[in-house]
Amino acid sequence: MNLASMPDKSIFDYSSLNYSGVALLSEISTCLGQVLSQSLSIHGIKPEIHSDHIIDELMGANSGIPVIAILDPLNDPHATFARAKRLQECKIPMVFLTQKIKPAWLGWALQLGASGWITMDSPVEEIVSIISQLTTGRMKQFWSSKARQMLDLSEGKPQLAGDCVASKLTSRQLEVFVQLAKGKTVKEVATDMNLSEKSIDSHKYRIMQRLMLHDRVYLSRLAIREGYIDA
Repeated sequence: MNLASMPDKSIFDYSSLNYSGVALLSEISTCLGQVLSQSLSIHGIKPEIHSDHIIDELMGANSGIPVIAILDPLNDPHATFARAKRLQECKIPMVFLTQKIKPAWLGWALQLGASGWITMDSPVEEIVSIISQLTTGRMKQFWSSKARQMLDLSEGKPQLAGDCVASKLTSRQLEVFVQLAKGKTVKEVATDMNLSEKSIDSHKYRIMQRLMLHDRVYLSRLAIREGYIDA
């Protein structure tokens, strides 16, 4: 079974599914999707293409079968996290599977209550085993070594570590930071956020101080590096 051969619309009766769980594959490359699909099936996890009608079908089945969504934000981070918000609303667990991690992506995942982050530097069988354990509840969370390098796990609940932008700014400052990084003027940011130009100027000053930046060029480069905007 692979992504290319899966039907666009599910024909399965989830209430009588002979699998231990369902994995929704989202934004996963075709090659990786084929490998994951075959391996997950062997491990008793049914792979499905992630779509709204599949989510509705699973929610409507009310069978109690475990479900997890597997997402990769590499190609379109903002679209991926918009989809992740839908999963959160439907109370469907999710885990991210990527080649690399950016702090902004990890922060969004934490905000949406993701079950963890897997990186592709592990053998496929190990990755599939982790997904299987997360799907069936034998493992509650998994954070790869690359993810743990960006996290503070000392309080029990994962948080971004102190050297990330999000850990140095307030939520309002982070919003201003992203808007400025996109190249908007202070006036444009003030209009978009319904604040005074004086207020945005004040936020900008504190942002530059806290991040030890000297001009907007470095601010934009930092935003790109951490994944808040695209290059």
